[in-house]
Amino acid sequence: MTTSSRNLLILLLIIIWGLYTVFVYQGCYETLCNSCGAVIEEEAVIIAPSDADSPFDLSFSWDVDTPKVKQSFAGLRDSLQGETTQTKILTITGHYFQGEKKPAGFDNMGLARASEIRERLFSDLDDSQVRLRSSMFPSEPDGARDGYFKAAKFGHIQPNNPYPIAFLWKNDQPFAGDGLDAKLAEINADNSGSNILEITGLYYEDETSAGQNLGLERARLIREQFFADLPDDRVSLRARADQNVATAKDGYFEAAVFEWISTEETVSETIEQLADRIIIRFPYNSVEKDYDPAVDEYLDKLAERVKETGQSVRLTGHTDNTGAPDYNMDLGMRRAEQIKSILLEKGVPANQVSTESKGQNQAVAPNTTEAGRHENRRVEVRLIKQ
Repeated sequence: MTTSSRNLLILLLIIIWGLYTVFVYQGCYETLCNSCGAVIEEEAVIIAPSDADSPFDLSFSWDVDTPKVKQSFAGLRDSLQGETTQTKILTITGHYFQGEKKPAGFDNMGLARASEIRERLFSDLDDSQVRLRSSMFPSEPDGARDGYFKAAKFGHIQPNNPYPIAFLWKNDQPFAGDGLDAKLAEINADNSGSNILEITGLYYEDETSAGQNLGLERARLIREQFFADLPDDRVSLRARADQNVATAKDGYFEAAVFEWISTEETVSETIEQLADRIIIRFPYNSVEKDYDPAVDEYLDKLAERVKETGQSVRLTGHTDNTGAPDYNMDLGMRRAEQIKSILLEKGVPANQVSTESKGQNQAVAPNTTEAGRHENRRVEVRLIKQ
């Protein structure tokens, strides 16, 4: 065999191997960059009869969210997991047919399938490294209700960071971007040498889990990473929930507020008005709010407003971390119920007021000082727009 013939044969074998790889994994792996997820185009859905073994590496059957997984899927799984990092995030898209049932706790069968794949096959990855999505098949082919079919797609997103200090979903680590030096210079320009830098870490409520407060962790890590030269008595850490969650799951977002304050301003007020909620604070181990005429005045105005507009009020009770978690969950609820009873006495219909408790799980300040614990003993009052 001549050299040219041998080279031609090698090239032909490479082409055959490439076509084989595409055939085996077609529809299983797609790389996505800066996108919101896969969209199913009009394409044929292959249905394999259920009375035989599924021919697919990863497959599902009608109205079932548990995947049927073959050993041959292990290679793709390891490859996907190996590529996943803090900033290169795995996407799992579960597909579903319109006629399939909606599982409890999920918007559709596709999300339930994606969740099952994540728990069964990618449990080693942190929540911050995985995004779950769903997409509906455009049509239902013959035999879909009686056979096996592929209903999952995998990929990665690797968003760009446009902010000087930014964060990713469910991740407390600050990521530095372009303009960091200018941002730090802007913050430090207001340093008088005696005032206090208040760092407020923002978080979305969907990011939180029991015993974890991403807002405070974000503030703490910013302090350690960018303001380590400031003494402890010149730094105040706080946390605050943010509501604008629309695009946060798929890219970087800003989640910190910086403000220089005087020593007097570190003493928390009994009632505090934020952009989207009112904070009412409580004494230690008490369901009776701090006495302050401003609180009574606010509740009077709130009661009149909701009676006139028909708006709803959500009351969320919180505690510091003193005591057992179960006790604090109950204490938070009793605090919320106490504010509810005041509103009902002022004539607000009961069906316009809802209560819940987060216990000690969503602190807005460190529990290491009495001032911080006082900030955490609170009820948050939110108006729900119709």
